[in-house]
Amino acid sequence: AALEAVQKALNMPVKKLVQDVATRWWSTYAMCGRLSVLKPAIVKLGLDGKYPKLRPHVPGGEPAGKLALTSEEWEYVESAAQALEPFAKAQEMLEGEQYCTGSLVVPLIAVARHRLENAIANAKDTNNNALTDALTTMKEVFEDKFGDGSDIYSETTGNRQQPRGFKNVQVLATALDPRVKDLPGVPREEKESVWGALNEVTVFVSKQLERAAVAAAKERMAADVVVLDSTVDEGKQADTRFNPDDGDPFSVIREDVPAASTAAVQLKSVEERVARELMDYRLEDKLSWWTKVCKPGNASETIQVHTNPLLWWKEAAEKYPLLATVARRILAVPATSAPSERLFSTAGLIVSKRRARLKSDKVETLVGLHQSWKSMERVQKRASADAQTKK
Repeated sequence: AALEAVQKALNMPVKKLVQDVATRWWSTYAMCGRLSVLKPAIVKLGLDGKYPKLRPHVPGGEPAGKLALTSEEWEYVESAAQALEPFAKAQEMLEGEQYCTGSLVVPLIAVARHRLENAIANAKDTNNNALTDALTTMKEVFEDKFGDGSDIYSETTGNRQQPRGFKNVQVLATALDPRVKDLPGVPREEKESVWGALNEVTVFVSKQLERAAVAAAKERMAADVVVLDSTVDEGKQADTRFNPDDGDPFSVIREDVPAASTAAVQLKSVEERVARELMDYRLEDKLSWWTKVCKPGNASETIQVHTNPLLWWKEAAEKYPLLATVARRILAVPATSAPSERLFSTAGLIVSKRRARLKSDKVETLVGLHQSWKSMERVQKRASADAQTKK
C-alpha cells in the first residue's frame, strides 16, 4: 500500500514488485525489470524515513538501511534486465502456437548471442566486475548449449546425451521461411551448405512421393481389373481389348499423378526441377514481417499483423510445387514443447478428482473442444471483418 501511494504521488503507473521463482520462466528478468521501473518510488519510499530498512545512503547523513541497494547494485539490476531481455523475448516468441516458430530459432538465438556479447562489453567498460563475471558465466552455458555461432548445420551430443546446437529441421525451416530466407544468424561461409542440404531433402521427399503415387495408382488399377473380371458372366472369357465406351483407359493414372508424370517429361529429372525451384525462390524478394489487415469490427481501420509463411507457400505452390510440399511439412514443426504442455494442463483441469471417471474418448472430445474454441472465435472474427470490408 505504501509503495502504491508513492507511485501515485510521483504520477507513475501503479505496479507491484515481482518475485524471482526458480521454477518460473523469465522470473529473474521480470524481477530485475520491475525493480528498474520502480526504482524512483523505492528510493523515495526509503527517503521518507518511514521504512528505515529501505533508507539509501546519503553522504554526510545516516547510513543506508539493510534492504537498501547501492548505486552499484542498482546498476547491476538494470544491466541484468537489459542482458536477459532478448532471452525472455525469444522464449516468448518461440512458445507461440498460432504461427510458425521453427524458422525463428536460429535468428532469435543469434540476436540473443549478440546482445549478450554487447552486455559483457558494456560491463567491462564500466568496470562492473560482478556483472562481468555473471554474464561471462552465462555466455559459457549459452555456448555449451547453442554453440559459438559457427558450424550451424550440425548437432552434437554433450553431457548426459543432451543435444548441442540446432536441429537440422530448424535450420531448413529458416531457409524455407520467406521472411528470413537470407539466413540471419548463419555464417556466410555456411549458407551454401544449408541450401545444398535443403536441395537434397527436397529431392529425396519428391522421389518418395512420386513412388508412393505410382504404387497407389497401380493398386487402384489392379483393383479395377478384379472388379471387371467379376462382372464377366460365368463360362465366358473376358474381353481384354480396349472398349471405346470405357473412355480413357489411363484416366486413373492421369487423375492421380498429373504433375509428377507430366513434369518428368517436360522438365527433365527431379534433381533439375528442384534446383530450378530453389534458384527462383532464392532470387525472390523476402516476405515482409508485417501486413495490414482490417481491424475486426471496424473495416475503416487497419492493424498490422505478422505475415504467415504457410499462407505464402499456399499461394506459391503452383510456382514451386516441390519446395511447397517440403515447406508445409517442415514449417509445421513447432520450436518448443510449450503447445503440448498447454494441452497437458488443459487435460489436467478437465480430469480432476471429482471427474476422475471420465472415459478416454470423452476426455479427448472435451480437450479438443477447449483447444478449438479460440480458433473458432478467431475464424468468426475474421469472417465478420471480411463481410464488413465487402460492404
